[in-house]
Parts: sequence; structure tokens; C-alpha cells
Amino acid sequence: MIIKKITEDLSVSGEVYSNSRAWGHEVKAFFRGREVEKNRVRYYNRTWERYTFETAWEGLLSKLDKESYIPLADRVKFAIALKAGHESVLR
Repeated sequence: MIIKKITEDLSVSGEVYSNSRAWGHEVKAFFRGREVEKNRVRYYNRTWERYTFETAWEGLLSKLDKESYIPLADRVKFAIALKAGHESVLR
């Protein structure tokens, strides 16, 4: 499992899971140390993402925007981090 700090209050994690039929990514959002949302993406074959967890984190951001658990400023920083890509911002 990896954990990426987006802001002082917001962190996101990513984890790979697999079984005999498929594999995927499970990501979670933590706001002030508490898990507020998670997203799971299942893959049946290969994935062609620019960086690991890209699709899962984008789905997580959509869920966060829909439910508004987290202030807009933190969600915007998360969106900017996703747009910029894994290597430059999500360290």
C-alpha cells in the first residue's frame, strides 16, 4: 500500500489486489486521518494508464465531488495533482 499526501488534511492511498479471475486497484481518501471514501477498479486484462492508480484515483475524486465530504480547496489540489501526473505531484 502506498499513501500520498495531497494537503495537510487530505491523503490518498492505493493498493493492488488480485484473485484467480481478475485484479485491480483499491484507493481510499483520508481526511484528517479518517477514511471518508474509497473506490475500487477491477481489471480483467491489462491496463494502459499513464501512472499506477490513475483510473482509480479519478473515480475517487468523482465520488468526493459528488458527496462533498472534503472542502473544495482540497479537492481542487487533488484534481491538479491527478492532472499533473504521478511523478510530478503525487510523491
